[in-house]
Amino acid sequence: MSKKEEENLGNYVKIFYLFMLAQVIGVLLGLDVLSQVGANYGQRNDVSSGISLIVGILLVTVILLILIKFKKSMLFLKLAKYLSVFVAFSILGIYITNYDYMLGPIDINSSYFIGLLGIVSFILLPELQNLILAITTGVIGGIIGVSLGPLPMIIFVALIAVYDYIAVFKTKHMVTMAKDMKDNKESFAIQYLAKPIMVGTGDFAIPAGLSTSLAFYNPIIGIAAMIGSFIGFYFILFKMAGKGKYLPAIPPIVFFQLLFAVIAWLGILIF
Repeated sequence: MSKKEEENLGNYVKIFYLFMLAQVIGVLLGLDVLSQVGANYGQRNDVSSGISLIVGILLVTVILLILIKFKKSMLFLKLAKYLSVFVAFSILGIYITNYDYMLGPIDINSSYFIGLLGIVSFILLPELQNLILAITTGVIGGIIGVSLGPLPMIIFVALIAVYDYIAVFKTKHMVTMAKDMKDNKESFAIQYLAKPIMVGTGDFAIPAGLSTSLAFYNPIIGIAAMIGSFIGFYFILFKMAGKGKYLPAIPPIVFFQLLFAVIAWLGILIF
């Protein structure tokens, strides 16, 4: 293996580890909430919640495509990225300062300080940007999973998987967005530029959300789904990537997540 090939493989491995980190963060956040509020916590279990979420994603996509057409996407992506980092690290700040964000008082100033620290670190330490984005997506995925019950979450990810396939292979507008992100230094993606490897942050956050939501139904099933996400991401990253094509990541990841979740559920019923 040449030095260049070793470098490329190393970048794939780094992205894989960042994906695992995001999933673990999301599920741990969800399990922590579960330990505090109990299994009867009022997640939104109506199907319309999952549908509303994907409608929101479609609206954002339309806005981004319009901005790309008029060469105005950089500011939008920058604001979205900074806002996401701020919110995610503010939530982490609540943990760091040992305040109970569900049941007790919150030191808002301390959590905001951690959020601002996340943004400053992101700007001043480019070598940490992928790590910071991975942490951000894990937290956001965990919050989505805490908010949505298993049924609306499954419907949401199923619709996202179909949308991802259509957007890449049929309408190809996802390819247009990916190309814009590759040329845009403000791209909202986890990437290594030695050999262009780019994974959308949604491909990290959505699986984390599904595993977290299932963990509320049963922690074993949620953890099984998380392990399934590792298998699905490994498949898309190491088996399918690097062939000069843009590929939808969500379908194989969600497939393995649900497969492992069903296996875990059957195991619980049998044993």
